[in-house]
Amino acid sequence: MSEDFRPDGLLELCADLVEGELREDRAAELRALLVADDRAMRFYLQFMEVHAFLTLDYATGVTNPAMPGIPEMPRAPLSGRPRGDSLFAPEGSPADLERRGLASTWSVGVAFAAGFAAAALLVGAMATLARRGDPDVSPPVVSSRPVQPDSPRGTLKAGIARVIALDDALWETADGRLPSLGQLINPGRIQLRSGAVTLAFLSGVVLSLEGPADLDLVSMDRVSCRRGRLRTRIPREAEGFVIASRKAAEFHFGTDVGLNVEPDGRTRFKVFEGVAEVALLDADGDPARSQVIADRKVFDLDPATGRIDECGPGPVAFVSGSPGPSPPLALGAAYAASVRESRPVGYWRFDREEKGGFPDEMAGGPPLIVHGPVHSEGAPGANRYVVFPADRSEAFLETGDSLWDLRRTPGYAVELWFLAESYSHDMLVGLFPPRALNPPGMANRYLHTFAAELMTSERMSLGKPGSVRLLCRSPADWELCFNVYSDEVYIPKRWHHLVAQRRDGRAELYLDGRLNRREILDPDERPARCRLVVGRRTDDPENHVDPRTFAGSLDELALYDHALTPDEVLLHHRRATAP
Repeated sequence: MSEDFRPDGLLELCADLVEGELREDRAAELRALLVADDRAMRFYLQFMEVHAFLTLDYATGVTNPAMPGIPEMPRAPLSGRPRGDSLFAPEGSPADLERRGLASTWSVGVAFAAGFAAAALLVGAMATLARRGDPDVSPPVVSSRPVQPDSPRGTLKAGIARVIALDDALWETADGRLPSLGQLINPGRIQLRSGAVTLAFLSGVVLSLEGPADLDLVSMDRVSCRRGRLRTRIPREAEGFVIASRKAAEFHFGTDVGLNVEPDGRTRFKVFEGVAEVALLDADGDPARSQVIADRKVFDLDPATGRIDECGPGPVAFVSGSPGPSPPLALGAAYAASVRESRPVGYWRFDREEKGGFPDEMAGGPPLIVHGPVHSEGAPGANRYVVFPADRSEAFLETGDSLWDLRRTPGYAVELWFLAESYSHDMLVGLFPPRALNPPGMANRYLHTFAAELMTSERMSLGKPGSVRLLCRSPADWELCFNVYSDEVYIPKRWHHLVAQRRDGRAELYLDGRLNRREILDPDERPARCRLVVGRRTDDPENHVDPRTFAGSLDELALYDHALTPDEVLLHHRRATAP
């Protein structure tokens, strides 16, 4: 092997291979080079391994084309993406996509520049090893995510993020289609000529960018940026999120970070909150210089000098950290009357607060007691709603020792409107047994008989990311749980109408007026006396271990000792959204 080996020509051969553009004569050239040169073979294997990591998607089960003459080549399923680098997730099952020819590999710009040259995977592995102290652990593979279920309304399958805010955005797209507000989008390239956009990843990460910007959405866990001004907010459950450029990478441990990337790779960044590890990469993509940043100073990563330096005095403009205010819930004049006609046993509208609680609109009913900084908002004379601030685990509402008798027949229901600030694993509402019936132990303070919560993409969960989950336990214990997941993905910064109920031995979940899913429950379910907890997994104010506190707004909460009919649910939804 000659000492002047350079991977440039080999890189072009590998790029043509994964793009399906390798001619027969060039394939022979590649085979000869790999056989004759051990360093070339190592380079090739590392390239294909990272390409496999970045394209891993178990929604299809299709594999990359085998290298001619090299049957041992690493293989991986393809990401189900429509041809033409469309940002929009295709409809239909993975098998349908394959038959229609819509499955394709990542472009080399994503697979190589975003992964190998930027070494996002290596930086992620380095940070993981630093925490575990195990030098022999292999680099992490991009996790497969549960695919979104089929939906009569065409739920999009391969999306990883929602567009939740747009501000004079001028896009550049290969197929001429423009992402719209609320759009669920695929992995792929985003080019923003001007304006601003905010994306909510199903993992819980919120990313805001301002044009001109050019980046690849690699997965729920990583982004590769060629240029642009970015701001990321990463919750604890999504820590490990990676932003990579061609010559630098960041690994986040639950942070709020501003990032300005220049076309030449020079990067300025600021950690507004939390901790991030940054690195400059060498020619092999390894972190040659890294530093952990945990303060509010501005730093400069300069690939030309190979230095990470604190910037001197002077303002540096970063993207704003807020995606903008949430919209209020507009109700039709007949909404409240239609709810009362359905005979709830409890109805909380949050229009006024009295003596540390929100009163029940039904005569003699208990108020919802306020814990933490929960408060109501709304313009004078307009509908008011209750707000749960982000990052305040002690914020929730509960009815104290007031109990309701809930029985399998004729069933029971919980109805509400919610607006989530981002994708997160948060509890909306739970029905808990009397405190005296809870077995001893801290863990049993989380037990509930009936609950509705929001799901995000989590490594330690079988749940469907972006869905609403209804779960039932009877009796309340840890060993058995009946689940109903919504077909459709909820949208942050948008109001949704939810009805979760028991009817004739079934659990039913309605989202925005439509029955999403129903599941058969255990016929031996016991009757229960329950108390109500809103916005938190437990009503123990001192328990801060995974409380799943809701961050967002909630309104028009109603509790019924019977199930609602489909016509009632649809009527309530329409009267709320009527002009």
